[in-house]
Amino acid sequence: MRKIYPPPFNKFVIFVFYGLLSIAVIASAQNENGGGTLMNAPDCVVDPLSPTLTNGKVIGYFPNTQPYTIDPKKIQWTLYDYINLVVNDLNSIPDNYKPAFDDLINSKNLNRATTKILLSIKNYDLTDWHGDSKFYGTLSKFGDFINNNDLDGMDIEYPGTRGNTCKNAGSTWTAKQDPEFVNFVKSMKAKLAGKTIMLTVGVNPYTDYTTHPLLGLNDGTIDFLNIETYHYSLYQNEMNGVLKSNPNSPFTAFSQGHYSWNLNGTGFSNEKIIMGLDFGNTFQIVPSPNISFNQSVSLFNSDFDLPAEIKDQLKLIDDICPYPSQFASVKLYSWPWKNFSTYVLDPSTHYCNAKFGWTRKFDRTTETPWLYKQENNLPFTYEFVSYEDISSIHFKLSNVQMGGVSISDISYDDDNNTLLNYIHGNPLPDGDLPQNPNSGKGSSPSNPTDSTNADDKNNLDKRPKTRVIVGVVLGVLFGLLILGVSFFFWRRQKKSFLKFKNAGAIPKSSMRSHTTSKNVEVSSEPRFTAPTTVIPVASGYVTAMFDFEGKEENDLSFKKGDKIEVLERGDGPNDWWVGRVNGNVGEFPGNYVKEAG
Repeated sequence: MRKIYPPPFNKFVIFVFYGLLSIAVIASAQNENGGGTLMNAPDCVVDPLSPTLTNGKVIGYFPNTQPYTIDPKKIQWTLYDYINLVVNDLNSIPDNYKPAFDDLINSKNLNRATTKILLSIKNYDLTDWHGDSKFYGTLSKFGDFINNNDLDGMDIEYPGTRGNTCKNAGSTWTAKQDPEFVNFVKSMKAKLAGKTIMLTVGVNPYTDYTTHPLLGLNDGTIDFLNIETYHYSLYQNEMNGVLKSNPNSPFTAFSQGHYSWNLNGTGFSNEKIIMGLDFGNTFQIVPSPNISFNQSVSLFNSDFDLPAEIKDQLKLIDDICPYPSQFASVKLYSWPWKNFSTYVLDPSTHYCNAKFGWTRKFDRTTETPWLYKQENNLPFTYEFVSYEDISSIHFKLSNVQMGGVSISDISYDDDNNTLLNYIHGNPLPDGDLPQNPNSGKGSSPSNPTDSTNADDKNNLDKRPKTRVIVGVVLGVLFGLLILGVSFFFWRRQKKSFLKFKNAGAIPKSSMRSHTTSKNVEVSSEPRFTAPTTVIPVASGYVTAMFDFEGKEENDLSFKKGDKIEVLERGDGPNDWWVGRVNGNVGEFPGNYVKEAG
């Protein structure tokens, strides 16, 4: 729980603001639907238009499976700058993929699209990359296939980035092989005569990123650096630790990867960095009721039966990205947005509401939504989904500079391409907008776990409008009551604040209360183990590992390398701490610092 320390007058202004806000919320929510709750960003974005990518590229992966997961004729080509045809077996003959390539080309030509098509070497067995012969055998056969069929370039997944990745069982990749890989990519660039080269990496290199050999490719060899941070549950877990669930694609992971590879502008430029997005989401069954407030809970170490009603919609991620051997007993499934959003979410509220017994929450730490539901009232059996939606995409596009986004599988979006259209800044389909006087404002049914059927809506629309007037009046009276109580508390706390100011101490009682609604709850507990190792300290000094630019009045800004005096720490490194630097006192995230040496 984050602590804040506003001066007393500002505290009064805040009370007044929330009082006025409550009036607006209650008044606007008293509609024909019987009084829903208005959902506000960032918990649930109600703005139907997204922050658009400025000249950003959109790259979609087309899985080469039979039968196709999406018919090439149904691809909406205008939404993509690149389509990457996935090759996941380095030992296969590239001509085996020619039928899929021909189908893509025919569809592209039929639609008169200008989209470029790359051959993507991805999701392969990393043990195949041992030795120079493998490098240059791959260079020859795949390079020739690209040139002979007039493809526009290649996307290659770097084998050594993900650490304890979901795909490196048995791999013995070492830093000694990095120069070989760099030579391979440069040789491929030359063989392709300057065609597009895209390099796909994970969150962090396993060596010092300031001297990582891949930086040698930042000489014009590669055109895009695709940072994939989804399926985070798989490679965030320690090899010999307790296995836990995690957010599927936390913004904190991408921002850390962006920092590692961009190096404050001295590494790969923002224009080259692509953010990998996954509309496949992750589904697990977990044994802990703590999933109601925390996305990181212990996993089952044995198999479990899938719910019959959604079993056919789930895909074992082992098929996409095999587990290391120690994860063999843990099951993680993909539940594509096209199935998941229809079954669990209510599109009339911009997907802010859940139904059929599910509860939606939004994790402020990782900026990801998740849902949970107790399975058939069984103790210690909870269904859990961590996913990407309009709210999380809105946050990601608003808070980082990049050259574009990549979509892990273009078959995962719905028939309206809702998420992809949102990325482009296109209006959401008319059918997804609320059909009530507050259309576009994200109002929602009063029951957070059940949708309202069409007949009920028709009956609700016939209610006398006098109920709306009564609701507004009651809302105004309630708001005035809040204002009165606000002023009373301001007067009482004025004296205590002066004592605090003179004492120079930070009282424990100065805590921000998190607000929740019936439809979207905000978790206030630490929800996810940060990838950075931090040694918490109770007092003394710490050293900043990253720059931190505060966004609130009480935040403490600092630069990498600054020595910070710790005045108070939160509940571990994933909480907010209080410190002093350069004479300024404020809050800062504990996982941005390490113990001073």
